[in-house]
Amino acid sequence: MLTGKKKSNPHFKVKLTKANDIKVNSIRKLRVDLSQSYSEIPKRVVIISEAHTLNQESQNMLLKTLEESSVNVLFILITDKPHFLLSTILSRCWEIKFSPINEAEIKSYLLKTFQIKEEVALQFIQMYSSNISNIVDALLNDLELYDTEIISFFRHIWKTEFYSAMQLVHDFINSNDKAKAVLLLERFQAMCSQLLQAKINSGNLSSEIVNLARTLDSDGINEISKYCVGSVKLIYSNINMNLIWTNLFIKIKKSFIT
Repeated sequence: MLTGKKKSNPHFKVKLTKANDIKVNSIRKLRVDLSQSYSEIPKRVVIISEAHTLNQESQNMLLKTLEESSVNVLFILITDKPHFLLSTILSRCWEIKFSPINEAEIKSYLLKTFQIKEEVALQFIQMYSSNISNIVDALLNDLELYDTEIISFFRHIWKTEFYSAMQLVHDFINSNDKAKAVLLLERFQAMCSQLLQAKINSGNLSSEIVNLARTLDSDGINEISKYCVGSVKLIYSNINMNLIWTNLFIKIKKSFIT
C-alpha cells in the first residue's frame, strides 16, 4: 500500500500511473497521504504535472483538498492549459509563467540523457512541437517497449518466424518514420552490448537477457551490432527499410549457436 510506504519513508514519492486524465481516486490517495503526520518534515510539496488532465470530479476533490490543507503544504500545479481548470482553483493559485525551453537546450538534454542520434532528437522535437514532457514520455515508452519486443524479435528469428518478426517492426514503425527506425536500431545495438556483457558477467541483467545470450555466438552478436551502426546511415540515404530489416534477420539467424 502507498500509505504503508509513506509511513515507513516520509520521503517516498507517490507516482500516479500516466493516463489520459487524472481520476478522482488519485486525488483521494493524495488526501490520505497528506493526512499522515510527520513531525520531522514540517513542510511538504505536492506537484501535479499536466494539471489540465484533472477531470471534473478530480478538480472538485482537489479544490476541497486545497481548502482543507495545512499552510505547511505547498501545491504546485503545472500546466500549459490553465483555462481547463476551475476558476475556483485558479483563484487560489499564484500564476508563474515560464518561457519555453529553446530547441538547442532540449536537443542537448535528449542527447545526454537518452544517448540517441542528433537526427533522432531533432525529429522528436519536431514531432512533439518542442514539448519536453511529451518528448520524454514518448522516448521512455519507446525504449521500454523496444527492449521488451527486441527479445521477442530474437525469439521469432530463432524459430524462423520471419513474418512475425517483421510484424513486430511494423507495429512500432510505419514505413516513413525514420526517427523511430533509427531509435529501434540503436536499441538493437544497446541490446547487443548487454548480450555481450551477459556472456562475461551477468551482473544485474535480467534473466531473459542472460538466457538469450547463452544461445548466441559472441562474434555473431558483434556482427549484429556493427550492422546496426551501418544501417543508421543507410536509413537516411533512403534505402528500402524492409531490405534493412531482412538483412538484420539473416544476421541474427546466423548468430544463433547450433
